[in-house]
Amino acid sequence: MTAPERFWNWLRGSRDNGTSVPGVHSLQRFRDLIARERAVSDRGGYEFSIVVFEPADTEGPDYAKPIANALRRRIRSTDTVGWFDEKVIGVLLPHTSAAGAWKLGSDIDALLKRGPAVTTLVYTYPNGSAESRPLVPPHSNDNGGDGNGVGSNGSAPGNNGSVKDRRGTGPELAKDGSSGEQTQYRAHRNSSDSLEPYFARPLPAWKRTLDIVGSITALILLAPLMLLIALAIRLTSRGPALFLQERAGRGNRPFRMVKFRTMIAGAEEIQSKLRERNERSGPAFKMKRDPRVTTVGRVLRRFSLDELPQFYNVLRGDMSLVGPRPLPFEESEICTGWLRRRLELTPGVTGLWQVSGRSEADFDEWVRLDLRYARGQSLLLDLKLLALTVPAVLVGRGAH
Repeated sequence: MTAPERFWNWLRGSRDNGTSVPGVHSLQRFRDLIARERAVSDRGGYEFSIVVFEPADTEGPDYAKPIANALRRRIRSTDTVGWFDEKVIGVLLPHTSAAGAWKLGSDIDALLKRGPAVTTLVYTYPNGSAESRPLVPPHSNDNGGDGNGVGSNGSAPGNNGSVKDRRGTGPELAKDGSSGEQTQYRAHRNSSDSLEPYFARPLPAWKRTLDIVGSITALILLAPLMLLIALAIRLTSRGPALFLQERAGRGNRPFRMVKFRTMIAGAEEIQSKLRERNERSGPAFKMKRDPRVTTVGRVLRRFSLDELPQFYNVLRGDMSLVGPRPLPFEESEICTGWLRRRLELTPGVTGLWQVSGRSEADFDEWVRLDLRYARGQSLLLDLKLLALTVPAVLVGRGAH
């Protein structure tokens, strides 16, 4: 990488693996290209794939050159090669299904058969299915498959003429029929979810500092109020004062969000019976007169006091003071396409949707507000949204 490129990446705050290989895009540039391809895919409704090649030995300056050279001999003019991670090369394949990506993986493996062992992974977006299987080079295909390293039913062929489908993410050992040597392969076909950690944005240092200072201050100042709320809940209904629920965090990583309990015991089991009465479009469930909510719970929800324990999640780093509201994990899984971009950010206690109508907005508009925040994220904007949250909470606008 040239000095101007390094300086530009430093100004942008982007990472660089420090390795320059001809024809291979830098880490940040490749991430940008994949993000752009995802946006085009979401709009056009087609799928694309990424094939990733992980050498077993990444020591030495030239370990990646054989892979880059093999890719230059095989890829189309529309394909793009770049650093997928710090020491891993990937190739972006527009308008390519998982089967086509496996074909490329098999071809590159055949070109590298006399070189070091390489772990091959395939990601498809958005229609992939979670599956792990051994990748066997084309020259060992003797099971009547299609000759592309993929069996007649879409699974990878084994050397004994049977189709093997192995679950798990650990490395698989496949026999190289031409040389009789043991070569390490792992092919992990992932759903679109598997790319979400890759798209996740790191929390800026200024934002994490604000989160730590703000959450500690809030927990200290609000401790007496939180104690009174906990007592009121325990004295008026059966069950614990706190409610823990698995939510989808940054990069679709699950975490346990803590709130004050506002519903009767067993409320989650009853929700399935109330699903048809959902008053919000999309996967998020909301009812103005939810029969599961307790008397104290209605007051807490009216003024968002049930959210106060989430300052603990902020202090832990699961959440931020400002960001998209985290959905329950099962509701988040229903989201598809561009709606899942909200998972790029660390979820927050408050955000644009709270000060712009809160639960009155439909789900698509809710996500659009999250993405608008993502584009303009700054310290000044976070401070502004925190200040606007206070009057929104005091008047109880949009809450129920």
